Amino acid sequence: MGSERTRLRAVRARAPRVAGVVLAGLGLVVGLSASPAAAATEGDWINEGGPARSADALDTAWYNGQFVEIARGEDNRIWWRYGNRPWRLMPGNARTHVRPEAVAYPIRGASRFLVVFHTGDDGFAYYSFLQDPNSGRWSGWSRVPGSLRTHNRVAASYSDDGLTLSTIVNDRIYQQHMDYRDGQAHFRADWERLQSPLVLSMDVTDAFTFTQGNRSSTLQRA
Repeated sequence: MGSERTRLRAVRARAPRVAGVVLAGLGLVVGLSASPAAAATEGDWINEGGPARSADALDTAWYNGQFVEIARGEDNRIWWRYGNRPWRLMPGNARTHVRPEAVAYPIRGASRFLVVFHTGDDGFAYYSFLQDPNSGRWSGWSRVPGSLRTHNRVAASYSDDGLTLSTIVNDRIYQQHMDYRDGQAHFRADWERLQSPLVLSMDVTDAFTFTQGNRSSTLQRA
């Protein structure tokens, strides 16, 4: 585990400035206009959020030629911006105590759609689709089907088969699957618990640190 974490830190240190934009959200709340970034040398952290503040690193996704950035504000509401514009509150008054997740997902034979997931105060996972980034129109928040409740955040990754959602409950990984077809989202009836591994933590790199036998390893989202 130590070598894996060292490798991850080294990767972060060599990451391009775009990664700095993503993780610079460590200081991100929101609803405040961004100010121009201060001059910095290579390797320095750059303030991309103006006076905005957040308890977590923000999440970001590339959509229609611009970054969509999502963050949990100090008020535990979900804020967003598109193309480095001023921060706006997402409709629906959703609240969360963990970092929300944004995914730009290519639909087969069509353009991308962007969906945001978050863990609500009631422990259920919710999602909302960005319908128009310029006007700020989103779909209403909908609950991910299933009986699972968690105090951890939801991580999402996609493949040709759709989106896979992952979270942790009682040191176990649970997954749900979403496929977008016929103009709507389709899910499995419930979350599925993976038989192994036993999870110790899930951090902002979307890495699951787990134990199996006497060994400790890290799985990182592609």
